[in-house]
Amino acid sequence: MTKYIEPSQGEIARLKIVNNSNLFLRLTTFEDGSTCKGWQELIPPKDQLEINNRDLKQMASFSINIRANAEFSLQTHGYFAYVTKCEMLTTFYPQPNLTYEMHYSYNEGACSLGVIKLVKTPDGTKAEPEKTLRQREIVAGITNSGSICK
Repeated sequence: MTKYIEPSQGEIARLKIVNNSNLFLRLTTFEDGSTCKGWQELIPPKDQLEINNRDLKQMASFSINIRANAEFSLQTHGYFAYVTKCEMLTTFYPQPNLTYEMHYSYNEGACSLGVIKLVKTPDGTKAEPEKTLRQREIVAGITNSGSICK
């Protein structure tokens, strides 16, 4: 298991991860977002952590830099009282120098994960649904060498 390290050079996009739910979120990303290989644990900043110092707390958010012009995949593991309620794997293709928001929600036993792109216009900033977003199927447990998605 390795920790996610934000890119500091090359083509970069910004991603804000927003937990709009009453669940805690464990977040995993991958060195290769298209194949879901090379598991990387995404740990939020200290002020947004759940008590175990690993997971995003309820109704919280934080932002990270991600590589642009490459698929980015994020697995979310939503739980409460250490019982898994919902797990999702989502992929999108970020463009350089743009900002995105990924919103996680959980309502009546169903979870959703959506991505919007923030586009600057002469009138301000406009939120658009991210057209490259796709939900992935989780096919295996996480290992550093194997793929877990379809």
